[in-house]
Amino acid sequence: MKPVKIRPFSSSDSDSVNDLIRGIQKTEFKFTENNFPQPELGDIKNFYISSGGNFWVACLDNPPIVGTAAILNLGNGIAKLGKMFVHPAYRGRPLKIAQKLLDTAMGWARSIEVKQVYFETTPEPCTAHYFYCRNEFIEVKSNDFPSEYELCPYPSRYFMKSIS
Repeated sequence: MKPVKIRPFSSSDSDSVNDLIRGIQKTEFKFTENNFPQPELGDIKNFYISSGGNFWVACLDNPPIVGTAAILNLGNGIAKLGKMFVHPAYRGRPLKIAQKLLDTAMGWARSIEVKQVYFETTPEPCTAHYFYCRNEFIEVKSNDFPSEYELCPYPSRYFMKSIS
């Protein structure tokens, strides 16, 4: 089994990242560009990195990208976790790609003195919800989110984690 490499996003990753994320959203959640537009995917560098956040990709080889994660620094010690996706064929053990991506994102958030990380996800129960709970995220209500966080207009479940 090839080792997983987690590295920062590069502009040359754009097409692969979009293909991975859109493919998962379309296949697993039946989302399309029309019913779930995500303009940030068109300019990841400016949306995440130039805005004080970061974006990572998980690779098994050059160039197959099999996972992504992002943190958007919202200020005041608050960050948004986003774009946590792993290709279905590479989920779970033995590679633990999601865990490695989350650990990378949370470590980076700590390094910039983030105190709380929030995110939204699909409302339907799924293994990802258990993954986040195992990683000490707690489910909260949307009105528990800070004003710095712009909520998605679609039905969601809401999670947060305090970090130090």
